[in-house]
Amino acid sequence: MRDLVSNLLEVCNAARRAGADFPRIWRDILQHHPLVTGDPVQGIGEAGPHLEIPLFAGQVMLFGAEGFAIK
Repeated sequence: MRDLVSNLLEVCNAARRAGADFPRIWRDILQHHPLVTGDPVQGIGEAGPHLEIPLFAGQVMLFGAEGFAIK
């Protein structure tokens, strides 16, 4: 499972580095991915505002100013 989440994280960050914005990454990669279990929700943390994307097994992918990360 960890490898699948790490792979998804790398694919999303690579798309962002290539110039894709969040709506495109959501539509093309995340929205129908089997690890994604719900819609993004706005949140705020130490680094500022971010989007939280719920993943299978209770994990959460964050998207913020620094890119994608796993919480």
